[in-house]
Amino acid sequence: MQELHEGNKAALDIIMERWELPIKAYIYRMTQAPDWVDELSQETFVKVYINASGFDVSRRFSPWIYTIATNLCRNWRRWRSRHPSLPQTHNQFSEKTENWVENLKDPSPEVSKSMEQKEHCAEVKSALESLPETLQTALILYYYQGLSYEEIAEVTHCSRRGVETRLYRAKKLLQPKLSKLMTV
Repeated sequence: MQELHEGNKAALDIIMERWELPIKAYIYRMTQAPDWVDELSQETFVKVYINASGFDVSRRFSPWIYTIATNLCRNWRRWRSRHPSLPQTHNQFSEKTENWVENLKDPSPEVSKSMEQKEHCAEVKSALESLPETLQTALILYYYQGLSYEEIAEVTHCSRRGVETRLYRAKKLLQPKLSKLMTV
């Protein structure tokens, strides 16, 4: 980022190579919209490039890029809420998956286990989506993206203690929803 900050445009390629997959994974988890992941991740890197001169090189890069991605996801969610008549592509994906599963006659143990894992994944996704955005963001950044409390505090513009509280509340809200998965 130091090189991009200093005007070396080729440094963006290195940044994109390093951060493309983590940012795409984060955006997918935040939006659950596979068709929008590429567009939102590209927009994230455009904003990194445009705002590179304003980046404080004494600070860590990861909270900065996750802040950009988080803000884009929030804007996308607002846009989606204003356009509810547009089809939800991730729901169509789920229907295709369910149709494929129904067409299986006698699933092998491997397929059966895979189907069970997909069901558990769907339950976890549903539980995550039920959380308020602030709790969901903190949870995804901590458990899926591996950010520290301090980095999450930078991204979410709250204190370290605020991050701890958000994670605690998120776990408390998820516990009853996911308790049956723990007994399986």
